Amino acid sequence: MKEITLEKVMMTQDEYQDLLRSVKKLAKIGVTLDYTVSKPTHKRVGVKFNQQYDFEKLAKLIGE
Repeated sequence: MKEITLEKVMMTQDEYQDLLRSVKKLAKIGVTLDYTVSKPTHKRVGVKFNQQYDFEKLAKLIGE
């Protein structure tokens, strides 16, 4: 997973789909992420996390 701050980041559709897969895996183990998405069907998707997360730790939880 990419390092993501509280600022809005732009990602490609492939990166966004990877993010959605990771979010789904985290949800299965009870971890809910607070984030906002803009233009989810465009080439470039805007994503803003509303809280600070340790993405390395989260990636380890789901085996990535």
